[in-house]
Amino acid sequence: MTSNNTLNFLMNNPVLRKCAAPDLNKSARLWRVQHVDAGDILWVQGMPSQELAVVVQGEFSVDVNGIEVGVIRAGELIGEVATFFGQERSASLRAKTRVQILTLSIDGLRTLRREGSPVYLALLDQALVSVVRRVRATNVRIAKAATGGQAAPTRKDQGAFAKMWKKFRPGLPKVDCPPIEPLLKKQPGLGRVDDPTLAKLGGMWTATAVEEGHVVCLEGEEGATAYLIGMGDVDVLRNVRGDKAEKLCTLSAGDLFGANTLVEKGTRTASCVMATAGWLYSIDSASFKNPPAEVGHIWKESVLATLTAQIRNANRALNLARARSVATEKRAEMKERAATAGVRKKAVSKKKRDDFAQLLQASGYLEGLPTSEEGLEQVDFVIDDAMARTIAARKAR
Repeated sequence: MTSNNTLNFLMNNPVLRKCAAPDLNKSARLWRVQHVDAGDILWVQGMPSQELAVVVQGEFSVDVNGIEVGVIRAGELIGEVATFFGQERSASLRAKTRVQILTLSIDGLRTLRREGSPVYLALLDQALVSVVRRVRATNVRIAKAATGGQAAPTRKDQGAFAKMWKKFRPGLPKVDCPPIEPLLKKQPGLGRVDDPTLAKLGGMWTATAVEEGHVVCLEGEEGATAYLIGMGDVDVLRNVRGDKAEKLCTLSAGDLFGANTLVEKGTRTASCVMATAGWLYSIDSASFKNPPAEVGHIWKESVLATLTAQIRNANRALNLARARSVATEKRAEMKERAATAGVRKKAVSKKKRDDFAQLLQASGYLEGLPTSEEGLEQVDFVIDDAMARTIAARKAR
């Protein structure tokens, strides 16, 4: 493929079409042509990511644990999410026909970022869209597993949540809202950002005082806003089996939730209710998509890191629930002959409760990251260097 052909294909790619021709032409030197014969493997599940690619011709089979789960065709962008963070491949790609691709290495991606190329921003936006769709796919898996094949019901009566608190104490917080810059500095990738840049990022948010019991968002509702807790606690709940709500986790100051709806408008995966009076910072989708030029990529990279971590954490909780379910069933089988009918019933009941709790926890991870630094450490993604050093220092003491 000649340089002119490379440029023409990049210009016609749906992901890069909005980029100006001069910007694409400048980036063309970083793309490489590669051919994969039918039956050959391009990427192997579990291997580190070194590049992203655009399919020019042919088709790939997407295989997870040896099972085909999808097909990638000409014109599609692949591997963009993993490449931004150098993560492991989540699937293997096997050529169904002879395939021609254009690849961009991690070093090439970093070059585009360093140059402030609009091509980098277009790839970043596409990675955000891809990861949000994975959030929703993961949520569907959780909902089906947790409710026996049916989606979790939506709740339209906000007053039902208030009943969860026996002592409801309305009232706004008595103190001023904490500044947002220190809260932003704790977000992935923002630990070393300078103060003027943090100030510009902070200017994109709106602070609101909220009462205890205030319903911030409802599961199943359309949303296009994310929230950063300035002060107070937020309980994350999920509707389960009829009109009941189970508490998944409690978020606190510095926690971000609802970020997936910034990228693409969609339904909430859980309900969030103020457990105490406090302050919330909010940002809407329009502000997220059109940030000041000098801070846009930094903030979007941080959100991408957060969403990627949430998916991986939720999937791990799902896998843990599945593994524990299999192990429990095996133990039950070993005791089957000696157990009474009552004991067997009790064992099965406990197994279901344990598995269900894991599934609920998984859905909580789709709204907010674990609230502790130790919890963040368990998520396999690039933690800010300053936070990593803090965790290591605490463990050493």
